[in-house]
Amino acid sequence: MRLSNDSLRVALPVCLMASLAGCFGGGAERPELGYVSGKVIHDGKPVENITIVMKPDVGRAAMAVTNSSGRYDMEYTLGEKGTKTGPTTVSFEWPLGFSGPFGIPKKFQQTYSNEKIDVKPGSNPDFDFDLSADESAKPGATPKKPVIVD
Repeated sequence: MRLSNDSLRVALPVCLMASLAGCFGGGAERPELGYVSGKVIHDGKPVENITIVMKPDVGRAAMAVTNSSGRYDMEYTLGEKGTKTGPTTVSFEWPLGFSGPFGIPKKFQQTYSNEKIDVKPGSNPDFDFDLSADESAKPGATPKKPVIVD
């Protein structure tokens, strides 16, 4: 089927309008987000290039990667800061193909993590984590709550 110039003049603006509608709120509605940031350390030193995953009890996960100071800012989607509000499980992983300078304690591994935070709407206080090996990293040990680092 061949389109005439008249058909193209009608079709092009319609396609453009449909595309813009998706970009400016015509897509799926976003849940309420809380802005979460903090610092990750191991043996008292900042942890660089580790991925932190925050998975709410219901809904999609948010992710961030720590910088050279061990700081992170969660992103719900690319360029959109935050994570869904409510009870959230926190886990860590090294990027694919990178073994990392230390093993992630079991209590923070995605498969086993039961580390929970409660994300509130708007800005949250820093959620800081210490990934140092401790007794709670051993199988069968009672996990400790996240350590707040100043």
